[in-house]
Amino acid sequence: MKVDTTMVATLIATVFLVLSGLHVYWAFGGLSAGSAAVPQRAVVDRPGGTVRMVDSFRPTRGVTLLVAVALLSMAVAVALRAGLFLSPVAHGALRALIALLALVFLASAVGDFQLVGLFKQASPSRFAWFDTWLYSPLCVALGRGLAHLAA
Repeated sequence: MKVDTTMVATLIATVFLVLSGLHVYWAFGGLSAGSAAVPQRAVVDRPGGTVRMVDSFRPTRGVTLLVAVALLSMAVAVALRAGLFLSPVAHGALRALIALLALVFLASAVGDFQLVGLFKQASPSRFAWFDTWLYSPLCVALGRGLAHLAA
């Protein structure tokens, strides 16, 4: 079956644009879905005490905006490669960048075997549920689509 490159690129660029906007929203204080955006780990206050979930890190506004810019840049790279606005760019460096992004997203789907990815060992948390059912499958789809665009 032949895959329509323009459709794949449009879907991927749209996902990156939406994710970039979401990161800008979070950077400026938006809280919606924020509790599902950071991996969490279980912490026991004292032996025999209660278990609570805590964020594994606290992203700063600057880092969150940096991620937003990176996602926006990925959308632009995809649009350039597929020719969504201008003629398609077939430069080897752009293809290599997109191939590298494909590997990054596929590796992200596999995860770190602890807190993120399909093979995580993390305790049940809101993030872990979304990671299993949305984030990791999305990373697989993005990785596969980016690999198609890089070829």
